[in-house]
Amino acid sequence: MGSGTLVSNSKAHFSSLDAVRTFACFFPISTHLLWEVSVDRLAAQPDLQGLPMAVLAFLFGNGIFGVRLFMAMSGFLITYLMLRELESTGGFSLRNFYVRRILRIWPCYFIVLGYMFGFYPGHLDERLWPYLFFLPNFELLRLTHTPGLVTNSQLSLLWSVGIEEQFYLIWPLVFVFFGVVGLRWGGVLFWLLAWASQFYYWDDVVTWSNHTIPCFLYISSGTLLGCLYYARPQALERPLRGLGYGLVMLLTLLFFGLMFWIGYWSLENKLWMPIYGPFTAFFCCWLMISQIVYQHHRFSWGRIKPMVNFSKYTYGLYMYHRIVQWWLVQGFGRLGLDFRDPTSLAIVNGSTLVVACLVSYLSFHTVEGYFMKKKHLFSPFAKAKGHV
Repeated sequence: MGSGTLVSNSKAHFSSLDAVRTFACFFPISTHLLWEVSVDRLAAQPDLQGLPMAVLAFLFGNGIFGVRLFMAMSGFLITYLMLRELESTGGFSLRNFYVRRILRIWPCYFIVLGYMFGFYPGHLDERLWPYLFFLPNFELLRLTHTPGLVTNSQLSLLWSVGIEEQFYLIWPLVFVFFGVVGLRWGGVLFWLLAWASQFYYWDDVVTWSNHTIPCFLYISSGTLLGCLYYARPQALERPLRGLGYGLVMLLTLLFFGLMFWIGYWSLENKLWMPIYGPFTAFFCCWLMISQIVYQHHRFSWGRIKPMVNFSKYTYGLYMYHRIVQWWLVQGFGRLGLDFRDPTSLAIVNGSTLVVACLVSYLSFHTVEGYFMKKKHLFSPFAKAKGHV
């Protein structure tokens, strides 16, 4: 295990990041349940063409941003908690780390796989083995690049879970073999490799968005933030507190708008694409650290209890909502609903959201909750909370 100077820091749970997790979940859910069923109708409106359509797409059809924010949070929290474990116990248990990840991620993941490959009545072009080995993003790339093959939306969303599992496999090994210094320089190396790959894949937006290496840009940005905030928390807290929460939130809105403009320009000129990725990663890190620093401010996201409390259901909601949507479409279709009618679409997808939230609630308090109770048996922090 390598060495490094660490500053004592007792934080093991950030309620503000629970709220950020709920914010991140909004983007893929709105994309699948709102934007996808509205885009054709909106595109037919002459007044919405050009910039207005791009703004709507960014706000309501930008599911990939929510996934990237999830990735950045994973990188930050996993790195930060590994460093805390080293400080608290004097070591790091690779076995316990993997057990905790298995108990948190695998139940929902294999429920979806078991249903899709065992009970789903429709046709699948997907193969099972890439999902068993947590390579769903590569299966997605195979299908999208092979004429005649079609991705199934209920399975294709597992691509992001696969990338995070690949990260969970690699990152603790870096820590075990190279220690704290390895996390720092490994984060830099992964970031540079990921950024270089965004140049390499800029003619292929699907690969640019779904391949493991380009996506490590967002995860490694989170890991670097975790290293920095653990080792030198005051270096981040002082300037942010000096700005004040009002100005920090104003800057957050400005950065969010700038992220939109860079993305919009990248649609016109691919030279902007390798800038959009790093700026998106920067925004994710800015949002996380600003909410952490102001976690106890009366207007912070961490004080919005519905956002904090709902975060525990976001994983299940992400995993199950497509399945719920498919079954409700089948059911409402048999009742004679015309899905060309906006009212019918609103009924189906509004019902999908309600039922998917209910399924997620039941999943968390039965299956997930059962395994999460066991997960804490392998935690180095007796009272640690959260849903990492």
